[in-house]
Amino acid sequence: MAAVIGQNVPEISSAKVFRGPAGERVEVIALKPVSKNLALLRVQGADSAHDGLVLPCEVQVDGSTSKYVTRHDGGNWTIMSLRGGRADVEVPGRPAFAASFDKKLTEALKPDEILSAHREQESRGTLKLFQRKSYPKMEAKYQGLAQEAAAKLSKRCGHTVSMRFDWGSFGDEVMAEVNAWKACAPIIERLERSCDTVKKASEIVCKMGTTFGLEIEENAISFTTTPSGQKDGPGFLSKQR
Repeated sequence: MAAVIGQNVPEISSAKVFRGPAGERVEVIALKPVSKNLALLRVQGADSAHDGLVLPCEVQVDGSTSKYVTRHDGGNWTIMSLRGGRADVEVPGRPAFAASFDKKLTEALKPDEILSAHREQESRGTLKLFQRKSYPKMEAKYQGLAQEAAAKLSKRCGHTVSMRFDWGSFGDEVMAEVNAWKACAPIIERLERSCDTVKKASEIVCKMGTTFGLEIEENAISFTTTPSGQKDGPGFLSKQR
């Protein structure tokens, strides 16, 4: 399985940058302890939807070849194979390309910035969305129901508000066993009785968690539901002001 860096701030062992033929940039951060063979890898300039993601990788050594394996679409994905100074890189959704070590870019690299970007992407759920299996038809169905409900709420309250799911928080097990829309629907039912709250935001976000939560931030209402959200969500929300 691909590596999970964990909650502690990792220490950097070394950093390298490889450059592709069309200006692609592959930044690789080896982490301590070296014995665990963990790394962070970021590809930029590849004209990919995944440009800029700082991916946790397990480095699998096979003879003179090191394979950087991450998690994508519910399975393992070898994003880079390194042999000598040549890197063969394959970003999901675009053709593979070869890259070579670039000394000047390596010397100018700021590894701490890559670590910070990784942490931010973890907190936003961006990495989970890349790693989990994709469910395009199911997600489209649930999003359609959410858009319909948001349109009715907007009309009722005289204020336009949209609704979306934080899909990165909905893991494979949840998607297989839970109706995401029904788990999130209680927030709409609650807001139908509180147009004053609706008028404070332009977006409703529903995410999956282990405990319920409700945050009303600038321009956004964030509801954290659980797998039992359809049953227990109304009770939690009825206690919120």
